Amino acid sequence: PEEPPGSSSGGAGLAPPQSLLQCPPLGYMTNGLLMAFNELRRCPPLSVALDAADTTARLLGAVVEDLLRLGDSTPFEDGERQRFLAFVRVAAVDFVPYIGRCLDAVFGQVQLLDFRALVQPLVDLQAHLASAAALPPVPVSAPVPVPA
Repeated sequence: PEEPPGSSSGGAGLAPPQSLLQCPPLGYMTNGLLMAFNELRRCPPLSVALDAADTTARLLGAVVEDLLRLGDSTPFEDGERQRFLAFVRVAAVDFVPYIGRCLDAVFGQVQLLDFRALVQPLVDLQAHLASAAALPPVPVSAPVPVPA
């Protein structure tokens, strides 16, 4: 069996992903959620399991929505685009699934939070931004041809 979040016996399954160190906002959010989960795991009332999952899903959903909004509305320069893509990848591959595993560990249930629905928009955004990065840059104001 997996250990609860914050356990000191070294269970790799619930240790925070190292990639979160490269994305401080996700790391800070992870720390806050782990503190809450650690408080709950001492005596997890099953009556709040669904409420905890719903609240966690709403929080993660807000993160996903903010990343989607930023990805759609921000004119990235090349270096910024790469850093944003890395951030989105960490959110999709490491952050959201890790939080789901921790929540499940607190209440001893499997897949209390279906994180796949939260991850898919991030995967789509990452693919969109990556393909946009491969396109030649469009000039800000293209010259208008003058009829002869």
